[in-house]
Order: sequence, then C-alpha cells, then structure tokens
Amino acid sequence: LTQAPQGEPFHLTVNGVSLPYSPNRGEDPSHRQRIKIVAMGASCTEPVPKQVTGISCTRTVRKVEVLQASGSYATQDDIVYTLCSPKPTLASADAVQYSGIRISQLGSAREYQVCYCGGKSCYNPTSWMVVPETIRVATEHYTWTTSPEAPILRKFDAAHAGASASITDILDATVGATTQAMVMVDSAHGFATGEAITLAGLSGGQWGALNREH
Repeated sequence: LTQAPQGEPFHLTVNGVSLPYSPNRGEDPSHRQRIKIVAMGASCTEPVPKQVTGISCTRTVRKVEVLQASGSYATQDDIVYTLCSPKPTLASADAVQYSGIRISQLGSAREYQVCYCGGKSCYNPTSWMVVPETIRVATEHYTWTTSPEAPILRKFDAAHAGASASITDILDATVGATTQAMVMVDSAHGFATGEAITLAGLSGGQWGALNREH
C-alpha cells in the first residue's frame, strides 16, 4: 500500500525484474511502457477516474466475437480505454517512473489500483496487468466551498456582493466555532505577503461578511 499526497503532483514508480530496457538508446523499448490508475476492483479496460490527472486513456471500440447460447458467434462492440499516455520519465531494467500525476481532493479516503503494460500491443486488453501494490489517498481534514467560487478576483466588492464560505470538518464535527478562522490571500504572493481578506461571522460552519485587512 502506497500513500499518495492529495491534490499534489507525485511520481509513480513500478518496480520489476527484466523490464523492457536497453542502455543503447536506439534499441531501448522502455518508452513504450504505459500505466494507468483505475478505481479499486475495476478492470484495466476501465477509464481513468476523473479525480486522476496526468494520465489519460483514449476511448476505443473493439469488435469481439461472443459465443451465443445457440452455439454460434456474434460480433459485439467492446469499449475499452487501453491507449494511454504519457510515456515514462525515467526507466531502467528494474523500474519505470511516471511524473506529474495528481489525485484531486476527495470527501473520503479512497484506494486505487495501478495497471501496467510492458509496451507490446497495449491496445489489447490482455497486455495489461494489475500491479500488486495499491495507492491510498487520505481524506483532507476539512472540505470547503465559496460563493462565488474561488478564485475571487481583486475587483470583487466582498462587502456588498454577499460573499460567503462554508467549511466542513470531516473528522470531528464537534470542533468549536471559536477555535476556527479563515483568511483569503493574494494568490500571487501567498500567505506571508499581500492583502488578506478575513472571513468573519462564523455561524454553523458558514462565514459571512468579509473584512479587508492590510
């Protein structure tokens, strides 16, 4: 089980033995290897969950012969997601790494499994296998929403437009309102500098009037 950071980019490395690789660049097949992340228990032909970015797989339709009850075969469409990108960022004979993968914020902890194709006929579902190790993404302590949706532009007149923010403590709903505070800051400068807008008037997890501070 591997713990992945929620909402932050990370590297995903698949370890193995005698993976496709050659130190001779002209003969190196490692760039053909592919991975995908799917929901726990899902088939490797399923689409990548919408919470996962940095990996994309194209929807394709395959014609397959299916045995009917009568004993004859009929052709059916089989929708699969097996043409995937990107290619590896690093590779060797015992490991292959992919970068820039991100799993977005979730309301609850969730596990995913990784599928791997060694580079030969990755369009074929039988070329894919499930990697034994799973990925777990823990829940954030808090989830929140704003009205209007963030980012709130500098020209926005918070005092007259009825802006609000709502925050939910997932792990402990009994946290007292007096222990909580929230500020919005200039996205270009971060928390340490720039103008901050303090959200005041907490009531049942809802912040109302926004007051400017310098």
